Amino acid sequence: MEGCDSTMTVRDEKRPDANDGLQISAHDIDVLLVDDDEAWVGSTGTVLEHQREAFSVTTATTLESAFETFVSQDPDCVVCDYQLEYGTGLELLAEVREIDPDRPFLLVTGAGSEGIASDAIGHQVTDYLPKRSLAGRDDVLARRIEATVHSYRTERALARERRSKEAMLEIVTATTSRDGLTREFCQHLVTERDYDVAWIGTRDGANGLAPQETVGIENSLNGASSTTEPNRDAELIRVALERQKPVVAAPTPHDESDGRVGSAKGPTRQKDESGTATATTSRKWFEIEHDRDDTGAAVPIEHDGTAVGVLAVYANDDDRIDGHELDVLLAYGRTIGYALRTAEWKQSLVSATPVVIEFEFTDERAPLLAFAAKLPDGATIDVLTAIVLEDGLCYIARVQSVSSAEIQNAATEVESVTSNTFDESTGRCELVVSTPTPEGVLAEHGMRVLETGVERGRGIVTVVCPDETNVQELATALQERYPTANVGSIRSKRHAARRTKLDELIGSMTDKQLQAIELAFYSGYFERPREHNTTEIASKLGVSRTTFTQHLRAAERKLLTRIFDPPE
Repeated sequence: MEGCDSTMTVRDEKRPDANDGLQISAHDIDVLLVDDDEAWVGSTGTVLEHQREAFSVTTATTLESAFETFVSQDPDCVVCDYQLEYGTGLELLAEVREIDPDRPFLLVTGAGSEGIASDAIGHQVTDYLPKRSLAGRDDVLARRIEATVHSYRTERALARERRSKEAMLEIVTATTSRDGLTREFCQHLVTERDYDVAWIGTRDGANGLAPQETVGIENSLNGASSTTEPNRDAELIRVALERQKPVVAAPTPHDESDGRVGSAKGPTRQKDESGTATATTSRKWFEIEHDRDDTGAAVPIEHDGTAVGVLAVYANDDDRIDGHELDVLLAYGRTIGYALRTAEWKQSLVSATPVVIEFEFTDERAPLLAFAAKLPDGATIDVLTAIVLEDGLCYIARVQSVSSAEIQNAATEVESVTSNTFDESTGRCELVVSTPTPEGVLAEHGMRVLETGVERGRGIVTVVCPDETNVQELATALQERYPTANVGSIRSKRHAARRTKLDELIGSMTDKQLQAIELAFYSGYFERPREHNTTEIASKLGVSRTTFTQHLRAAERKLLTRIFDPPE
C-alpha cells in the first residue's frame, strides 16, 4: 500500500448499480476509510482488502479530502474515526446525510463514551464501533461493513420495486388509449429503470409483429419486425414470441467450431436446431449469440396465457439483466398484456354501432345454474351484477323464498362455489365461484357483461358487442365450454341515446375501476350507515385496501368529471 497525504486508492474496479435487483450480494463494495492517523488507516485498509477480496478501499486523512472523495467516487460505505485533526466525523456524517440520508456510515472512535454514542445516533449514524471492540477480533469491521451495505442495497432495491409497481398501476389506471399505454410503459422503462431503449410490438397476423412504440437510443431495434432479413434484434424478439419465454442476448464469447455458446457469467449452452442456445435447468430463459456491445432482453407480452406481443429492452451494463430483472420484465409483460386488453374492451364499449346480444344456456356446468338447481322449488334468483375477479367471479343477487340453511346446502353441493354469504332479512346473497363461467368466457373475448339472469333452469347472459361480425366467434367460444349455449336475441344500440351516454361513462374507466365502484355499490358502501367498509370489499376482490381505494377514487373522479365537466 502506497502512502498519501490525503487520499489513497487501494483498488478501483467497476461495481454494479446496487439498484439492479433484489438478488443482493456482498461483491464489489467500495469503502471510504477516514482517519487522521495514517498508520491506522493504511493498515486497516490493507487488512480489509485481505479479509474480503470484493472490498475496494479508498482512504482519506482530512475532512476536506474525505468529502471530495465521497462526492467523486460515490462509495457504498463510509468508515470514519470520530476525532479528526480539524473536526469530528459527525461533520462528515452531516454532509453525507445531505446527499444520501441512508448511505451506510460507520463511526469508529478510540475514546468511546455514552455521550459520543448518543450524539452519533442523533446524527443518524448507521453503526457505532469503539476501536477497542475491534482489537484482536479478526473481521468484525468487515462483517459490519458487509451487513450494512447488504441492508442498504436491499432497501433501495425494494423501494425501486415499489416505485415500479406504483408506476405500472398509475399507467394502467390513468391511460386510456392503446398508443398511450405502449408509449408510457416504454418511457417508464427508459427513465425509471435506466434502460437505453425499450420497444413494444404486438402480433400482426399469424407470425408477424407490428412495432407499437420505441423509446430511447434511435435505431437500436431496426429490423425488429422484419420477416425477410431478420437481424440479431429480430432473432431476439422472434425467439421470445415463439418460445413464450424470456430471451437474453449478451455480448458473450462464442466458438463456432463446436456449436456451443460460451458465457462469462455461466456454463456453456448447447444450441438447438434453430441456432438458439438452449436454457439450462437452473435458468428459465434462453440465451442467443449477440455481436453488439450492449445486452438485450425480450419477454412475451401475455394475456390469459397467450403471447400477444413482445417487450424488448437494451442496456449497456453487462450485469444489468439478471434472473431477478427478467422476473420483473415478465411482470411488465403481463401487465402490458392486461392493459392492452383493457384498452380494446373500452374501445368496443364506445363503438359507434354496438349491439346487445343475449346468450342462453341450460348446461348445469355453469356454476350459477348448478346452484339454482340445488335450491328448493319456488326459490327465485334476481342477479344484480356479476363481477369478474382475478381467479373467479362474484355474483351478487337477491334470493327469495329460501332460508340460510338452504343457501348453505346448495352452495356446498356445487363444487365450483368457493364462498357465499346470505342475509336472510334482505335476501341479499354473494356467491363467489371459480372459473370457468359463461360471463368469464365472454369477458375474455372483450365483451362487457350487462346482466345475468336465471329463470326456470335457463341462464341468460347479456353482453355488449361492437358489431354483428363477432357474434359467431363469441357463440363458438361459449359453445366449446357450454354446448347448449345459443344466441337468444340480437338488437342494435345505434339509436339508444341514453345507453350511449351510459357507455361513455363506463368507457372512461378501466375494468379494475369499474369492478371496484360496482362492487362498492352493490355491497352497500354508499349507504348510511355503510353495510361494508373498504377493507371488507377489498378482501372480496383479493387486493389490498390501498389498491381498492385507488381504483374506487379514480372511478368516482372519472364518473363525476363526465357528469359535471363533460368533453366538448
